[in-house]
Amino acid sequence: TIDGGTGNDDWLYYTDLGSTNVSVDLRNNIATYGSSTDSIKAIEHLRMSNGENLVQGNQSANIFVGGTGTDTLSYSGATAGITLNVTSNGAGTTTGDGADTFLNFENYTLSDNADTANLNGVHGSKIDGGALSDTASYSTVGSGTALTVKVNSGNTSAIVTDGTKIDTLKNIEKIIGGDGNDTFIASNVLGIDTLDGDGGTNTLQLSGDIDLSDVVLLNFNN
Repeated sequence: TIDGGTGNDDWLYYTDLGSTNVSVDLRNNIATYGSSTDSIKAIEHLRMSNGENLVQGNQSANIFVGGTGTDTLSYSGATAGITLNVTSNGAGTTTGDGADTFLNFENYTLSDNADTANLNGVHGSKIDGGALSDTASYSTVGSGTALTVKVNSGNTSAIVTDGTKIDTLKNIEKIIGGDGNDTFIASNVLGIDTLDGDGGTNTLQLSGDIDLSDVVLLNFNN
């Protein structure tokens, strides 16, 4: 058992494991890697290996630092809705399940409550909203960037691209564009609640037999 003891600023490092994949769940006090299992207690902060890591925190104010691999930050066990703020590539903060800070994470799993992911750009991330009605907002993306949002599989899988990188959205019901001239392309809106172009001069392109009666459309000019 790894026990951080009293206080609320205790770190656990997995950097010595090289490229080994590590899964840490602070909510359930366990970490696994290879055939090994750690029982952990009173740990608030994590620095991960260079493998493909999965990290879940708890209601403490956690700090998470990923490695050089593809790391996922999960809030699947949170009991309330969370707000994820990605302020630069792989870095940002969350609220709603403790006030967390993270660095070097590529993918995000939200809770089974109503969550919001605020994204300052397209970073090649996979974002899973979980259950209930979840929002992915690119409203802080500046006017110089035109986004293309493709909704061809409903809320099962949508993609957002800036022409260079692609974000994949799963279980996201409300998608908000940025301040540029964005294009939304939709052929299947099953499970989608809202498509919002936000700022700029935005275009909505529809194809196929598509029913928009349950979808709120906002800020489209064409």
